[in-house]
Amino acid sequence: MPRRVARSFARRLGGLVALLGAAAFPALAAAAESPLARGLERHRAGDLEGALAAYRELIATGDSLPPEVLGEAHNNACAALNDLGRYGEAIAHCRTAAQLRRASAGTLLADTLVNLALVLEATGDPDGADAAYREAGASYRAAGSAADEALVLSNRASLAVGRGDFGAALERTAEAEALARGAGEATWAGAELRVVHLNRAVILERLGAYREALAELRAARVADGQDPAHAALERLNVAVLYRNLGDPWRALAELDRAAAESTRMGTTFAAALSLNRGLVHLINLEDPAAALPEFEAALAGATAAGDVPRQAWARVALGETALALGQIAGAETQFRAALELARSADAAESRWQGLAGLGRAAARRGDPEVALEHLAAAIDEIDRVAAGSGGARWLEGLVTDQREVFAAAVELHAGRALAGDRPAAAAALAVGERARARELLARLAGEDGAPLDAAGILASAGNGGPVVVYFAGVERLWRFLLADGAIAVADVGATAARLAEARAVHDALARGGAPEPAVLVRLGAALLGGLPTFDELIIVPDRTLFYLPFDLLPLPGSPGVRLLDRTALATAPSLSVRARLLDRPAAGVPRWNLLALADPELPARPATASATALIASRFDLPPLP
Repeated sequence: MPRRVARSFARRLGGLVALLGAAAFPALAAAAESPLARGLERHRAGDLEGALAAYRELIATGDSLPPEVLGEAHNNACAALNDLGRYGEAIAHCRTAAQLRRASAGTLLADTLVNLALVLEATGDPDGADAAYREAGASYRAAGSAADEALVLSNRASLAVGRGDFGAALERTAEAEALARGAGEATWAGAELRVVHLNRAVILERLGAYREALAELRAARVADGQDPAHAALERLNVAVLYRNLGDPWRALAELDRAAAESTRMGTTFAAALSLNRGLVHLINLEDPAAALPEFEAALAGATAAGDVPRQAWARVALGETALALGQIAGAETQFRAALELARSADAAESRWQGLAGLGRAAARRGDPEVALEHLAAAIDEIDRVAAGSGGARWLEGLVTDQREVFAAAVELHAGRALAGDRPAAAAALAVGERARARELLARLAGEDGAPLDAAGILASAGNGGPVVVYFAGVERLWRFLLADGAIAVADVGATAARLAEARAVHDALARGGAPEPAVLVRLGAALLGGLPTFDELIIVPDRTLFYLPFDLLPLPGSPGVRLLDRTALATAPSLSVRARLLDRPAAGVPRWNLLALADPELPARPATASATALIASRFDLPPLP
């Protein structure tokens, strides 16, 4: 069975398919029976192989053709191969078409540059793709062609997603939306707005905002039979979201529908379908043996197409499958191959996934030093991408979605601390801080909101009173006591069991009942066992422990005595937020505004941006009992 850490990586792995682009097919004033006119007719009818044969027939006649005709033939051959997902074959036609059209400039050259950029992006040259897109966009803008400029902006958003620059991707998508809305009732505007919704769903899914992404996909929906290609993309993306939301059977049903609507989508789309079917089997159904042939098919398809980013995704998936099957050496081979491909294509997600996979594999074979080195590099990459995600909310979402990479590193550091490595305790907490409350910290501190590092954590130990920090690792729940300038580490049980017990207590209280005494006793013994008695204590919970009223926990060894009977408790979302709250401003300067809640009436459908409305829109909060 795949470990939990594999689920986080795989949740991101397939992602949503590349953003919608379009190949350019300018009209040709040519005889109806010419190979070029015949190829264009077949191309528009969806007979891509027939169209390609006609274009190549014309190209084979040689240099006797006028440059504009030969350029058109190469451009459309490039476009056909693009649609077929045969990028390795397409690139020579694209480059030749651009060279032939360079003298004429204008939108014909821009059309070819778009096709060339799509190929360069797929074959692992993002810098070349970006330059081609920029030149094409400038030409369309100069010509007043808003529809084509919007297309380029959408494709530049796709490129930014691949490089992990989600902030730029959101900006390009917003620019494309502005062009479409500014076009009013123009024929192309409605279709472009559907593309905008689909593309924004792609970006939000990558940032871990699954429900928001699903809403965007609903807005992107087309009527049955209206646009099979768009419908197939939508189905695939819906399947990815249902997989991420924990509904594998609906995900598989959507993938089947996408396959039925994708008869003209080419090799790379088939590879995407295989990849996501495999992820359902690996992650949701925990059946790596069933996932393996799907990932092998995805890799074969991506390799045949010359699609470097998707090859990297497939290699990571194969590495995770090998780990789940206990094949550590095979997993490392796949992760190294994925990392090499990801670096060549500047594919940010595959880079951190490959690094994290190598870290988990090294941990499995008993090499914690190498494991921590790889995991640290993966976390640095996640932080780099999160910093450019376009806002504190998306930073939080991305880091939370990749939390299990952080958790694997915390677990290794904490294990070393238990074995007597004292600096490892602060190192474990420092990694944990990078995964906690990032949005709140950013909103409190702005650009100064960096999480505490190990030195800052050691300096804060005992400052402002004792603090207990809990962190849910991959397998074990860890407790860190910061008091008197020192950090004490304890393993307080299996993560899944402790978090399930905390949830059971919360659920009983939410129903107006009393938690089972035996569950409270077990939690008290696990979470508080071995702790000194303090008059005051600050607790930093984790995950479902935030729902647990620690006050109610029985003190181990003191029958009938609860924690609240001996200790005044406060809760903090993270050590870094606590440190920020302890900072005192200059005398006379107001420190904070206060928002106090006492069973408020929350609007069901908030129409304003008030704090109450924002809370109501984010959580389903019934009246207090």
